[in-house]
Amino acid sequence: MGTSRPTRCPTRRPCEVQEETGVHARPGPLGEPVLTSPGPGVSELPRPWVMLEQHIPATAREPEHTHLDLCYLLEADDPVAPLAQDTEVSAAQWWDRAAIDRKADVADEVRSFARTHLTWLQAITLLDVAG
Repeated sequence: MGTSRPTRCPTRRPCEVQEETGVHARPGPLGEPVLTSPGPGVSELPRPWVMLEQHIPATAREPEHTHLDLCYLLEADDPVAPLAQDTEVSAAQWWDRAAIDRKADVADEVRSFARTHLTWLQAITLLDVAG
């Protein structure tokens, strides 16, 4: 997940993951849609796995606003330990399903999001294996 910059195409999600964590990734089990270029300066973007909308209260540095995260499902090429790039990511680590439940420093909404999507992803994987 990253911020779109004029010099970078926002469809480069695997590159964004590598830049921010050092992890090489590829599109997840749902694959990657075929994208078209409708015309100069216009790009069709792949559909996110999920979009999260979060109310951000005002601080001394920023006014109250709404934050929208476009979350994409990617698979890591190898289990290398992620290394957070300090300017955009404050922490990065792998969690298994049990760790999500036992970590005290995980916000409830993150825990709920992770449980829901891991369960859904497991169901997709089982259907794919059975099919």
